[in-house]
Amino acid sequence: MNAKRQYFKLNEDDILGIVSDYLSTQVDFETFKSRLAFVENEDNEYRIIAAYGELEDESIDEIDFEVLDKTLKFNGERSTMPNEFQIEVTNPEKNAILQRLITTLDLESNE
Repeated sequence: MNAKRQYFKLNEDDILGIVSDYLSTQVDFETFKSRLAFVENEDNEYRIIAAYGELEDESIDEIDFEVLDKTLKFNGERSTMPNEFQIEVTNPEKNAILQRLITTLDLESNE
């Protein structure tokens, strides 16, 4: 079987760009200044810390992301979502549930 595939290999700038584009839709500023960076903890786990502020906020350039990392709690959509609501599309059981929900929503929207 020759399944179609697409491969992606993203460097640090690609990843930060994607995250920045997404997060810019979540902020309440019409124009803004932002800064994002990767941070590594003592367990060699990586995360992205992002700061958004008003366009005139020059202090964003002075933020120490490693210090900020120690004070912030995770606040991304997936990290704050209860486990029972997270859908792993590679899990056949959860995938079947998701497909049933999609079908139900499609049927209801067409009524």
